[in-house]
Amino acid sequence: MTASIALIVSMVRAANQGKHIPVPQVACAVLALLIGFSFMPFGIRMLAYQGNGRIKNWRWVLAVNGVASLVLLSAVAAGVKIYE
Repeated sequence: MTASIALIVSMVRAANQGKHIPVPQVACAVLALLIGFSFMPFGIRMLAYQGNGRIKNWRWVLAVNGVASLVLLSAVAAGVKIYE
């Protein structure tokens, strides 16, 4: 979540400095923000945890970290495209 917020702030600053920001980078940033704030917290809680609050198994821990890493990498990749 922090990476997507930092990306949005850097995109706004770059736009204020007159840099052109391509539409795919804006779409990637918005997608990272939506996934980070909507699906990740609630979807993972519904899918990976049992009713008593314990995680189902360690594969879910790896899967959640993998998805979070993809969101972070997409935010970083979009940020790099802006400052090239």
